[in-house]
Amino acid sequence: MMRKIPILCAILTTIILLTGSCKHQSVVEKLGLQFDTIHIESTTQLVDSGVSPHCQVNIDLIVVKGDEYRQLTDSLLRSGVLQPDYLSLTSRSFTPREALDTFVIRYATDYREFYGGLLTEDATEADSASLSLTYQLTTEIEEGRDDVLCHISHVSRSEGDLTTSYTVVNNMDMAKRKLLHLDDVFVPGYQNGLNEAILKSLEAKTGIQGLNNLRQAGYFVSTDVYAPNNFKLGDDYITFIYMPSEIADREKGEVAVDVKYSAIKRLLNK
Repeated sequence: MMRKIPILCAILTTIILLTGSCKHQSVVEKLGLQFDTIHIESTTQLVDSGVSPHCQVNIDLIVVKGDEYRQLTDSLLRSGVLQPDYLSLTSRSFTPREALDTFVIRYATDYREFYGGLLTEDATEADSASLSLTYQLTTEIEEGRDDVLCHISHVSRSEGDLTTSYTVVNNMDMAKRKLLHLDDVFVPGYQNGLNEAILKSLEAKTGIQGLNNLRQAGYFVSTDVYAPNNFKLGDDYITFIYMPSEIADREKGEVAVDVKYSAIKRLLNK
């Protein structure tokens, strides 16, 4: 079941408050932006009889209203916010409502097809519990640098007792009506300088000096320092967000590294 509800006033209030101390006009005010929250709840039983494991999906997705932002919203829906990224398997354009409906139907179908054969007649209660899945997505919006709105998705996925939580950020340039990627933010050849800045910020965050020492502590053990495509363009700094297990031990969870714009001024496009 799906229902479309207005965005909470508190979210808009938060956006205004976040920009209240800034001298520039809020992009929300400047462009007269309006928002919707698309809500969906769905529960799918693994089998049709008896006490069955289940797959539960709960989503609250904030989107910008207006036909002029439809292409931006379509890009957002295919940006990794929804996982698996079923929508990228087709070039068809979806409304947010259609997109979530399509995602939930496919997610439920895959669940029954993959896990259905794992449930045996002699399965214990613990076995059944291990086959239950939950997928929860909540979103919020923060005002960022210049005309950017940061669309922040908080995702929690559980399989039995194992839960993984992570954040996906999309930076929406509302003036240009497009999602921003690293190549849009930085000048060509930015990689080495940006990696150095990330390393220095991680050293300051952890209090551990030197890449070798950071590796001994469980960071960047099997990879060089790099900037992920998951980042947030704040007013004073850019935050790079690494998924759990992406650059560090799983126990450390999600790792966020703040790099001040002043430290990378020569690398910025503007």
